[in-house]
Amino acid sequence: MTLSPAALYPDRYALFDRDKWQTLGEDTAFHLSTEDLDGLRGLNDTTDTTDLAEIFAPLVHLIRTHRDHLTSLKTGMGNLLGTAPRKAPYIIGVAGSVAVGKSTFCRVLRQMLAQSFGTDGRVDLMCTDGFLWPLADLEERGLLSRKGFPESYDRRTLLETLERIKDGAERVEIPVYSHVTYDIDPDRKQIINSPDILIVEGLNVLEISTTGNPAASTHAGDYFDFTLYLDADETDIRTWYIHRFLTLKNSVFQTPESYFHRYAHLNDDEARTLAGEIWANINAKVLEEHVAPSRFRADAILRKGKGHRVETVAVRKP
Repeated sequence: MTLSPAALYPDRYALFDRDKWQTLGEDTAFHLSTEDLDGLRGLNDTTDTTDLAEIFAPLVHLIRTHRDHLTSLKTGMGNLLGTAPRKAPYIIGVAGSVAVGKSTFCRVLRQMLAQSFGTDGRVDLMCTDGFLWPLADLEERGLLSRKGFPESYDRRTLLETLERIKDGAERVEIPVYSHVTYDIDPDRKQIINSPDILIVEGLNVLEISTTGNPAASTHAGDYFDFTLYLDADETDIRTWYIHRFLTLKNSVFQTPESYFHRYAHLNDDEARTLAGEIWANINAKVLEEHVAPSRFRADAILRKGKGHRVETVAVRKP
């Protein structure tokens, strides 16, 4: 049985359908063109200029409002205490399943926020994939089949990195993950250089399980000012994952350097079967056990329909 949108969310959330949601962003200007979007979209993503006006513009307005009030609160508290508020980035955490469209969503959100804030806010983006243990370590720890589960991440380093960024460190190096080699790229580093706004994308960034976390009392969410969750029916996400796998099989997997090059020879039926098995054995379990249970820690939940487009937005009530 398919639940109605209202039945999916607790009463602490205000629910908006697409038509109602877009009215919140009617005064938000943006200048992303179709060509701009082509450079931001991931495989099989359907984000278009209509989504910019109807989904992203209201979200940017919501985030601006929240950040402005948070800044005012910090200034007021500083005045009361006689201390200047420390410079710290406003950090947005974005969680959701594999194949739900987080990467494209975050890239578009970054561009929209950068345009909205202009010179008043430099926006950066980091992905927690860079904190996965390298393949050699996963194999040594017996975790290769658990990739994506909380214990497959170097969570201590992730938390230490977030702490440094939140403390205003001017130059923080983070590892970069390669989706070609399926491993950490030892020759690349991303530099986070004291941004005004930072978007942190990851499967488990809202999850508070202490599995594999030596700093059990600290979680990634402790460093976030605002949190988002991209949601969809599991059956739809499975379909998108298999579709993406087939697209990669006929493109990236053909590259000898690709970790999945071993699957390049499969026909589409064989690839579809394999992708379904990978989904069931790994990604569906991560989603069910760790990712989906964290959705109601988010300040806003954007739920997609079968067409890969956001249909409803739920915002935590003040």
